[in-house]
Amino acid sequence: MSARWNKLRIPCQRWKRPMYAAVCVAFAAMLSGCWSAHEVNDLATINVMGVDSDGRGNVEVTAVVVKPSALFSENISGGTGAHQLSNFIVASASGVNIYEAIGRLSKAITGRMYFGHLDVVIFGEQAAKDSMTDALDYLWRAIDIRPSTRILVAEGEAKPLVKTSPHQKVTLGLEIRDLISSNRYTTAGAVRNLSQFGKAFSAVGDDAYTGIIQPAVRSGIDVMNSPQKGKGQGQGTGGPVGQENGRLSGQSQEQDVPELLSLGGIAVFKKGKMAGVLESPDSNGLLWIKGDMQDEIIALGCEDRSDGAVSLKIKQSKSELAPSLSNGSLAMTVRMQVDADIGQNTCRDFALTSDQFDRLDKQLKELVILQSKTVVRKMQETWQADVFAFGREIWRKYPKTWAQLAPRWGTSGFAELPVTFEVKANVSRAGMLKKSTKAK
Repeated sequence: MSARWNKLRIPCQRWKRPMYAAVCVAFAAMLSGCWSAHEVNDLATINVMGVDSDGRGNVEVTAVVVKPSALFSENISGGTGAHQLSNFIVASASGVNIYEAIGRLSKAITGRMYFGHLDVVIFGEQAAKDSMTDALDYLWRAIDIRPSTRILVAEGEAKPLVKTSPHQKVTLGLEIRDLISSNRYTTAGAVRNLSQFGKAFSAVGDDAYTGIIQPAVRSGIDVMNSPQKGKGQGQGTGGPVGQENGRLSGQSQEQDVPELLSLGGIAVFKKGKMAGVLESPDSNGLLWIKGDMQDEIIALGCEDRSDGAVSLKIKQSKSELAPSLSNGSLAMTVRMQVDADIGQNTCRDFALTSDQFDRLDKQLKELVILQSKTVVRKMQETWQADVFAFGREIWRKYPKTWAQLAPRWGTSGFAELPVTFEVKANVSRAGMLKKSTKAK
């Protein structure tokens, strides 16, 4: 019996060896690398892109193309004197849409245009007012544009802002990205990325918004001219690449290129177009309601109404939207929790007692309610833009009621919605000092 069994096993063993070899070859083929890979030196990496409109249906795209060597350099530029070389090329081209403009742009750029490191897309004011639908169609379709790409709007044209030289980072995109995500003393909660902006743009009962970027001087920031001005991006051999009569040109155009950029207000959108801009303190009201207020500095007045202030840094804010339906009437309650620390005190005879903390809590609560009420009233009366997503919460909780309300939500439905606020404010820490500083 055993001899017969051994005879049957021999053919099986002969089949196993070729099968094992075939499996090993198949796995080896999978480990050979990506079939669609491209060498870094063959890529023209687009780091920042600006989109402008001429108001006649044409789109101008301005792109910052990073040279491959700059991706691995810690310096903004290399070389000295006449041999100073730029790590960037700024190029512009026009077309009937973004896709055609980028196609024309590629005719003057060596390498394969790559958008995987696109940090920021800046839309000019006119482009945002004309229609964002066509632009988002391209951004959503492009396979190498990441959902985390930030969307910003410029007051005026985007092109001069895109030509700004970076000062503290290797690329302008990284500088703007860190301005948004790493800022210690101001909030950047209004800036939306492509995923967030796109969801609000097409969501039920929600309108989109995002941050404004502008020259720092418009924010009241006095910028001293850098000694390296003119040696940053766009100032390499041959000068920046500009656009002239629809064709790429090696000659730069006279434009007011800002020395430094800063974040501004909030651009509000309705029906695919920019409806207007919220400036502070209205922009603060929106961020309170959205629960996105963080790291902002808020100044509260002194108890005796004397000169001075108690400056608070907002640690975090949270919000909850609670729609209610009673006797066929809808109402919205916004519940907010705000936590803050004392950063500086210039009030006289200021002692941190429990009563003083209670007073600061009350002041902060009243400020949050006032700013929130003001921005809701402005949205309801001026633009009827539901950037708070009240409609989305109503749709989730009362879908049948929403089905009747949806056709008129963008006009009278949202404008007539009663909104109330419940705020809990907590000022907790005061740093290393318990009393105000006094001179002897």
